[in-house]
Amino acid sequence: MTAASKVGIIGVGAMGRMLIDAHYAFDPAETFEVQAATRNADVLAELEHRYPALALKDAPDLVDDCRMVFVCVPPLPYLDVVGALAPHLAADKILVCISNGVALDDVGALVAAPVVKVIPSVAHKIGRGVSLVTPGPRAGEAHLQEVETFLRPFALPVRVTSKDMRIAANLTGCGPAILAHFMQTLVQVSAERADALDAAALGCMVRETFSATARLIEEGLSPEEIVDEAATGGGMTEMAIETLAPPIRAGVGAMIEATQAREDALKAQAKGAPDAA
Repeated sequence: MTAASKVGIIGVGAMGRMLIDAHYAFDPAETFEVQAATRNADVLAELEHRYPALALKDAPDLVDDCRMVFVCVPPLPYLDVVGALAPHLAADKILVCISNGVALDDVGALVAAPVVKVIPSVAHKIGRGVSLVTPGPRAGEAHLQEVETFLRPFALPVRVTSKDMRIAANLTGCGPAILAHFMQTLVQVSAERADALDAAALGCMVRETFSATARLIEEGLSPEEIVDEAATGGGMTEMAIETLAPPIRAGVGAMIEATQAREDALKAQAKGAPDAA
C-alpha cells in the first residue's frame, strides 16, 4: 500500500475515535489504511482488539508513514502537539486540523505541510452528516480532494470559507447536540405539566416526531412547507409557532455571538498554552 493511501489519526478522543469507527463501518473496501496514535493505554488495547487491521504507532512514526494526518487533540495543547511533530510534517504531507479553537495560520506557521481544516459531525457514526472543509496555508485543490475522498464514505464534505466556518459549524458540528437539546427541553418542560404522561413516554413521542420530520424533508418537503401544512390558521400549531419564533430567533443570534466569542478566546489561549500533549 502506497504512502498516499495511508491516513493517520493522532489523538483518539471522541472525534478521533469517531473517525476510526466511521472509516471501518462505511469504507469496507478499506480504500485507505488507517493508523492511530494515542497515549491512552486502555484505548490502545480496545482499538487493537476491535480493529486488528488498525496500525497503532507512536505519533512521529505515524506521521513519517502517512500521507494525510488528522490531529485530533484539544485546542489548548494543539499548537504544542503540532510544533513537536513539525520536523515530520514535511511538504509532501497533508495536516488536517479538526479544531475551530486554533487559527489555521497559526497551525500553518509551524509546519511545511499544507493544512486543511475539517469540522466533522457526530452524525458520521451512522454514515451521515456534513464534514466542513476549509483550505488553510498551502492547501490546493488536489489536497482538498484527497481529504474529501477519505471523508466521503461516511460524510458529506462541504467546502466553506474561513469567514463562514463558525456559522456553518453551528449547524453541522454543533447541530446534532443543539437539536437533541431542544428535544430534551421539549420533553422536560412538557413532563412537568403533564398528568399521566411521564418523560419516557413523551420522549418516545418526540423522537418519533423528529425522525418523521427528517424523513418528510428527505422526501422533498421543505421546512417552510411543513410549517404551512401543520400550522393551520387560528389553530394550536400556529399559536405555538408564533409564541416560539421570537425567543428562538433571539436565541440563535445570541448563540452565534457566544460561539464566536468562545472560538476567539480559545484561539488566543492556544497561542500561549503550556505543553499539555
